[in-house]
Parts: sequence; C-alpha cells; structure tokens
Amino acid sequence: MKKILCLFLASIMALSIVGCGNGSKSATSSTENSYSDSEFINSIAKSLEKRWSIVESKEAESFEQESREYYANISSAIDAELEIVSKYRNSEFKDHNLQELAIKYINALEDSKETADLLPSDDASLYDKWENIYDTRTTIIKTLVDDYGMTVSEKYQNTLDDLINNAKSVEKDTAIKEKVDKIADSLKFDKKSDGTGYYTYTTKFQNDTGVNFDYLTFNIDLLDSEGTVIEQQFLYFENVSDGKSYSGDFITDTSFDHYEVT
Repeated sequence: MKKILCLFLASIMALSIVGCGNGSKSATSSTENSYSDSEFINSIAKSLEKRWSIVESKEAESFEQESREYYANISSAIDAELEIVSKYRNSEFKDHNLQELAIKYINALEDSKETADLLPSDDASLYDKWENIYDTRTTIIKTLVDDYGMTVSEKYQNTLDDLINNAKSVEKDTAIKEKVDKIADSLKFDKKSDGTGYYTYTTKFQNDTGVNFDYLTFNIDLLDSEGTVIEQQFLYFENVSDGKSYSGDFITDTSFDHYEVT
C-alpha cells in the first residue's frame, strides 16, 4: 500500500513540474512577442515601398520638377509612410538603439512633410532643411539595412541603393568635417605688435585629414569677456594638400578677450 501511495505522489509531482515548465515557456514567449523590433523592420520596408510607389507612379512623372504638384505628391507619399510607421513611436523595443532610430525616423518624416508642404519657396533655407532631412533619413535607412538586415523587393532595390549611396556620402562628408573642426579647435595664435596699435596674429596648422581641398576657410570670431562677437576675421587657403603645413595671419587693433574658430 505504501509503495502504491509513493508512486501516486511521485506522479503528481511530475505533472506539477511539467505544468510549471510549460507556464514559464509561455510567459517568455509572450514577453518576446510584445516587442516590436522585427515588426518595425518589416513595416519600414513596407512603408518605403508604399512611398516609392507614389513618387514613381505614372501620374508623378507628369509633374514638373520642383512644382507645387511635385511636392504635394511627395507630401502624400510621406503620409502613406507615416500611416504605416507612426504607431511605433510608442511601441516597446527590445533593442533600445533600434527604438531610438524608430523615433528619429518618424520625426524626420514629420519634419519632411512639414517642409514639403511649404515648397516650392523663395526661402533658400527651406531647401537646405529639405536636404538635411533627406540626409538624416538615408543615414537611418542605411543603418537599418547594415545592422538590422532590412530588405525591400527586387523592384525597388535600385531606389534603396540610391539612398544608401547618399548615406555613404553623408558619412564621408561628416568624417571630413569632424577632422577639419579638430584642426579649427587646435589653432593657436602668436601675437605680435607693429608699434602702431595694430597686432598681427599668426597661426600654423597641418592638413592631416587625408583629403586635398580646393580651398579651406577658417572663420574667426573675436569675443569680449561676455561672449559677444565684436569683430570677425578669416583665414583663406587655396589648394590645401594632405600632409602639408600652412601658415596664416590676420591683423587687427581690436582688443578682445578670446576667440572662436570654425
């Protein structure tokens, strides 16, 4: 009797263990399914194809480039994209970097729609803004392709390639700009009086950017102790070769507290 009772209790315990195991697996699966990472990647691809189907449509081909109809069509394409991806602004992601990219991309879409609705325009700054937003979008799209494996259908692969090529150019330009900014930050000036109240400020730098420049200009803001710009100077160089050193100067009788170079 005792043997039968022991077997009975052992069976119950075994069933309990199996039940607990299944419950844990279900909870883990449920948690994984609550994340939007994979769904977002697929939705971005879908939204891009929807956008491109509008801007590359037969009707769009009839619009004069840079006309109001041209930008209105783009605005409609952006709406189509936002309709698919805007919900991910408040979604939960397992990968926090991907979540930041999602929010940044949605913000870029909203900014681009706002700008498209104002174009064409006589305000040149709007075109600069439009181009900057495009650069931001393409950079994010390249990251989604490179780091998260986003793909589009073969029909739109060439369009995607064009965006990625732009992103590569942006990354290259950004890297060069950072190197030039580093040179600007490092500039120190030797001060020499000519005896008449004017001073010559001389500096020297080496082009270590790995790039040859047709021209390179450093803008110098002379500031007082409160940070107000009281005079502006500049150094201009032509045919700046990589690896070579260059010297430049400016002359002023202005008394200033400090300077900033860009």
